[in-house]
Amino acid sequence: MEIPQALTVQRPRGYISPSRWQDGEPAVFLNYNANHYRYNNGNNTLAQSYLGIRAGANIGSWALRHSGSKNWQKSVDQNQNSHYESTETYLQKDFAAIRGLVTLGDFYTSGELVEGMSLRGLKVASDDRMLPSSMRGYAPIVQGVANSNANVTIRQNGSILKA
Repeated sequence: MEIPQALTVQRPRGYISPSRWQDGEPAVFLNYNANHYRYNNGNNTLAQSYLGIRAGANIGSWALRHSGSKNWQKSVDQNQNSHYESTETYLQKDFAAIRGLVTLGDFYTSGELVEGMSLRGLKVASDDRMLPSSMRGYAPIVQGVANSNANVTIRQNGSILKA
């Protein structure tokens, strides 16, 4: 019995059906970076402190992320000066149907083509991590249907790539 190639379902190597994907366990995290600097030069004393945070929560296929920092500065001739700056706060969701992510809030662009920049709004982007491993990266597409039994050889610069 022979089945024409055009009627077979071909899946790429490493393919896993999106119905079998798991969102992972619910989680909450907080990462921080802190430092303090004190300088004393006779009559002048300067103290500076910094706290940076990156926090998030995952529930189902939803991810909430926030990052920001707070700076404190105090010197003899100044009162204490401090401020908090939020750099990112966004909600993100995976969508298997589009093999991508939807992000809503304050976030940075990927910086792949031009320098990353801060945006407020909605972003829809593909995510190569949702592709089978054999489809990540560049690979030329060779397609067609043979109307009879055939041997196909693909060559590049005289070398056989696929036989």
